[in-house]
Amino acid sequence: MNIVNKLTVRHLKQNKRRTLVTIIGVIISVAMITAVATLGFSFMDLLQRQTIADEGEWHVIYKDIHIEQIEAIKNDSETKGVVLSRDLGFAVLEEGQNENKPYLFIKEYNTLGFEKFPIVLTKGRLPQATNEVVISKHIATNGKVEYNIGDVLELEVGDRALPDGGEMDYPMNQSYSLEIKNGEILETLVNTKPVNYTIVGL
Repeated sequence: MNIVNKLTVRHLKQNKRRTLVTIIGVIISVAMITAVATLGFSFMDLLQRQTIADEGEWHVIYKDIHIEQIEAIKNDSETKGVVLSRDLGFAVLEEGQNENKPYLFIKEYNTLGFEKFPIVLTKGRLPQATNEVVISKHIATNGKVEYNIGDVLELEVGDRALPDGGEMDYPMNQSYSLEIKNGEILETLVNTKPVNYTIVGL
């Protein structure tokens, strides 16, 4: 044992109270650092799981891309998987009871999209063809319209648009609230086309 170690041990023995306080202080410090680190990691894990549950499990989003760009993304060595989604448009919810939400919003996904986005089936199965659809329970709870598996939806699907001097101004997506003035709905659906869907899941 060298002189430094001998001196340290001697001082520890001579000052037992100070040594005890120092040991307790070190224990408390380590415990606090561990607790703060654990809390931080737990909070980050909670945020990550909550984000996946709310918005889906993906890392990068590309908007308004064409087929050549999709192929380039798929062929990129850094790409582990490609989730595709497309907004097909809006259709009037017949007999809907919520005046502020008179539309059905229709969105399509590829197979991976149903796995990575927060779509949880309560009944039935996922679509396997372009004329099949799963519907949200929000239609029944908020719109007060009941549908069952096997029902066929005959819809006129189009874009929401706001008239401006008799002409349509711009297409409106889900981020736009319903345009109402003096109790009258100002917007309309344009570029509509007939589409039939069979409900296969809820």
